[in-house]
Amino acid sequence: MNNILRLSASCAVGLEKVLSAELERLGATLAGRSSGRVNFTADSVILARVLIGSRTADRVFLIAGRFPARDFGELFEGSRNIPWERWVGKNDRLVIEKARAARSALAAQNAI
Repeated sequence: MNNILRLSASCAVGLEKVLSAELERLGATLAGRSSGRVNFTADSVILARVLIGSRTADRVFLIAGRFPARDFGELFEGSRNIPWERWVGKNDRLVIEKARAARSALAAQNAI
């Protein structure tokens, strides 16, 4: 049995309904949508189907974890508690290209 992954697909604003239908057709389970984004769950087989078969998604993101962080200590603890070993090997390199903070006291985004 495959593990269920939490994922998010981005698309052009206005195409969320089209992307939702496409993801369902490919076997994904929808988990919500917002402007330019559709969240869904899938196992690795369905994820492969989405990556190959989606014509509407611009990108597909893995939601590795989600947690509140009111300060940098909570950000560190929350990040440390994510099971990174599921996706990143011990000798692999992880590059974070962009971090975003919404409604946050953590204003120094370059430090996030």
